[in-house]
Amino acid sequence: MTIILNGEKSGLGGPDLSGPGKDVICSMRSFQECDPDLFDITRGLEDPSADTNQDGKVSYIEAYWKEVENLQGTDQEPVQF
Repeated sequence: MTIILNGEKSGLGGPDLSGPGKDVICSMRSFQECDPDLFDITRGLEDPSADTNQDGKVSYIEAYWKEVENLQGTDQEPVQF
């Protein structure tokens, strides 16, 4: 199961939702307040360069890492639990 939380301080919910068989992706850390929220998982899912294992499909985790890369140099830092 993959859970994606967007919005200010979305990282607050990550630890409570994480557990075996769950990937929790948050658009920013628990202390961050970025408006607008620049995280866009769809951008990563649609980018073939995000397919790091080259299996022909972009997973949510691969898209997450692409968004981490895309947001470098901004005040927003996505986090995964």
